[in-house]
Amino acid sequence: MPTSSHDGQRVQILSGQVTDKASGEPIPFATIYLPDLARGVAADINGNFSIQVGRNAKVRLKVSSLGYQAAELTVTTSGRKNISVMLEQQSVALKDFTVTAKYNDKTGSDATIGQEALEYIQPTSIQDIFQLLPGGKTGQNNMQSRSLISSRQVGSDESTAFGMGLSIDGVPVQNDGQRIQMTGITAGTGGGDQEGNTSVNTGVDMRTISTDHIESVTVNRGIASAKEGNLSSGTIRVTPKQGSSPMRVRIKFDPLNKLAYVGKGIRLSESLGTLYAGADIVRSATSIEDTRGAYNRVTGQLNWNNQMRWWGKAVDMSVRGGYITSFNNNRTDDLTETLGEKYNTRYQNASLSAKFNMRTEMKLVDDLELIASANYTSDVLRYDKLVQNRTVTPLQHATEEGEHEGTYLPSKYRTYYSVDNQPFTLFTQFTANKYGNVTPFLNFAAMLGTSLNYTKNFGKGAVVDQERPPYPSSDFIRPRANSDIPAIVHHATYAELKLRCKLGRSEVNSQWGVRETMMLNLPHNYALHGKALFEPRLQMSYTYNFAPKGCATVRNVSLRAGFGIENKLPSADFLYPDKVYHDFTALNAYSDAPEKRLLITNTKIQDPTNPALRENRNSKFEVGVDFNYDGYAFSVTGFYEKMKGGVEYFTQYTPASYTYYYKLKNPVDGRPAKDDFYSRERHTFMQLNVPTNSAAVTKRGVEYRIHVPTIIPLHTEVEINGAYYSTEYSSGVPVMYWPQIMENDEPYPYVGIYNGYDKTRAENFNTNFWINTHLPKLKLIFTNFIQIVWFEKSRLCTDVNEYPSRYMDTDGKVAILTSEQISANSTFETLRRKFNSARYNELRRPVSLLLNLKLTKEFGRHARLSFFADNLLQVSPKYKNNYLQTIRDWQRPFFGAELTLSLL
Repeated sequence: MPTSSHDGQRVQILSGQVTDKASGEPIPFATIYLPDLARGVAADINGNFSIQVGRNAKVRLKVSSLGYQAAELTVTTSGRKNISVMLEQQSVALKDFTVTAKYNDKTGSDATIGQEALEYIQPTSIQDIFQLLPGGKTGQNNMQSRSLISSRQVGSDESTAFGMGLSIDGVPVQNDGQRIQMTGITAGTGGGDQEGNTSVNTGVDMRTISTDHIESVTVNRGIASAKEGNLSSGTIRVTPKQGSSPMRVRIKFDPLNKLAYVGKGIRLSESLGTLYAGADIVRSATSIEDTRGAYNRVTGQLNWNNQMRWWGKAVDMSVRGGYITSFNNNRTDDLTETLGEKYNTRYQNASLSAKFNMRTEMKLVDDLELIASANYTSDVLRYDKLVQNRTVTPLQHATEEGEHEGTYLPSKYRTYYSVDNQPFTLFTQFTANKYGNVTPFLNFAAMLGTSLNYTKNFGKGAVVDQERPPYPSSDFIRPRANSDIPAIVHHATYAELKLRCKLGRSEVNSQWGVRETMMLNLPHNYALHGKALFEPRLQMSYTYNFAPKGCATVRNVSLRAGFGIENKLPSADFLYPDKVYHDFTALNAYSDAPEKRLLITNTKIQDPTNPALRENRNSKFEVGVDFNYDGYAFSVTGFYEKMKGGVEYFTQYTPASYTYYYKLKNPVDGRPAKDDFYSRERHTFMQLNVPTNSAAVTKRGVEYRIHVPTIIPLHTEVEINGAYYSTEYSSGVPVMYWPQIMENDEPYPYVGIYNGYDKTRAENFNTNFWINTHLPKLKLIFTNFIQIVWFEKSRLCTDVNEYPSRYMDTDGKVAILTSEQISANSTFETLRRKFNSARYNELRRPVSLLLNLKLTKEFGRHARLSFFADNLLQVSPKYKNNYLQTIRDWQRPFFGAELTLSLL
């Protein structure tokens, strides 16, 4: 038996082979993971593996591979040279066939959705998996418009969605390089087109991530590993399909969605490894009655795996290539057809990544991991549009400040605009790991690494016909090409230490980590230039095992707690907004006779760039208790999150003045000149949307889960999960308000500055029941899914002041405003913001219930047929909203089927 010694620690090599239980054939590149040591390896193409473990120890192994039921076993290393692990192909006939999420993380609340559950819930995109998690809800049955990802909250917000991390095989997926700077679109937090197909600052469009190329997904809504960064709302970690497997064909159809998939894992040769190849196509319509404007998506993926020996060391290699496109995404509703408009988006993404893991087993380092990736996206929107002006409208075409002679736009015209984003991202990450035993009772896993992310947008940006603007306005953005914007560069360094101490029946696990992130390539006057951001993260748990000696089942109770800080960095759209051109009408002598018209505009230019912009910082606290007894499981997690610094476009006002020509001195027969007019200085304000760290979200709540193992007489297991969420959304900067009215033929002379932030509080409590009846001998499984929302309520808080605490005049001076001043000067009364009292009424939805059914039958080893009925039963009473209007929430029932074939 080979042995080695590192720092006086006695270790040995545990070897084995993973084979197919039915055929005895080796399973290439199966994954062998030791959860107690936080270490894993991959088998070679012949299913052989070896891993360094402590001598005379009990080692728990989890073995998994594409298309097989994962196996868990415990072996004693004393006197053992080799082990044999046999896996069974996934089948409804297996007693352990699982269609719910699994929770195995002792220090956190990670949930893993495996192949069985992924296939069983008929997903069309990765966003569908959230219905399996505590607090998750079933959503609308179409992919026509993207929806925001929510995490542990009531409703959703753009800062949370933007901060959700997504990685595929360790490679982060993000759209931080996207920009949309255009009049009529850039506003709020995330700019985007009206259809929601192209947007920025709202996170990755989850519709583009197909689940058919995925082996498993792990969702962490709590405290992320120090290895993961540039996020603030948790992580979604995707493990892609790899290895050798039969050809799989999946066809799904319901009234709104059609999906077809084919994929196979091919064993090339002993020296060339394996290749997974797969492709799918999805078509999703808006409604049954009108299938125009459908969302269409095609994805393809190749994943090559092999194991070689370099310099006498085993090296696991994985190279993945992917392609995604959406096509024929035309909006052709009745209004668009009537106006003769055309709307189209085209999304394409190509990615290539490589992952190398070398098992060095040296004194200071046991393995080295290198990840490198390149990702290119082309996201183009084009809108051919009809513009109808209701009043005489000036054309903005000045490029410099000052007075300019202008022209008028036609009352009706056709125009177009396009938004072209082409971000290209390079990512590299290098990690060193060390594992060992400090004592027979204490082992550790240490990690140290660094990463670099480079994103450059080569797109044209917003392309607009300057002579025929699609959204006429006195404020106009003359967009820069995205290719003119500097690249976004992030550098990070991270370290993490996992400790496990087991004494008798007690076990203590802890995870200590810190991450340092820095934005490079920023202008020197930016607050984030060269700024090191530190993110400490800590998780701990105590487990007591009360199972009798020799008991084969799990009986334990665990207490866990954690704290962490996560930072999401600003996007290119926030860091580099375009200048805004304000065209004030200085002289407007309009005549029915074009030759007699005179228009003079006075242009002011403002730059909304905010060098003081900082990261969005989220502080997280989490505590929980887990109880397991002979297959029964009970888990409760309490959490508190304080996110402050979410970036949004916030409205600010700045004084402006210009010469206003208001009256002819004498009648003029022909075309007048500006000298023919009396003039005076006009004072007013300019509105500017500036990226500001003003959004804040506070989340608190309790998530719970109860698992009842198979009730043998009923052949039924039950999973109950749900959550109570309390969420507060607020803006962290004072509100500015300018009444855009005229007084004595002059713009209103004051801007109010109000204390008390806009704030909304919301609460929600729901319970989901998964009742799975499993008949292995009949190869049949039947699921009742019941969703009960016990209550959902929200209220806009009243601590927003009606009167300002300060005001700004047209000279830019800011002064305190007292009640005495308001009483003495009636002009200030105009600054009073009068709100409808119903605005502050509580909106409370009553108890609602929803029932989904699904039946799956397996035929032989090669075919599986499923029928599902969603929203089959609904209890959704009518209720009055805060404006006392009677409404009812209703989701249309629909039926569908899915056929899965496994071919040789």
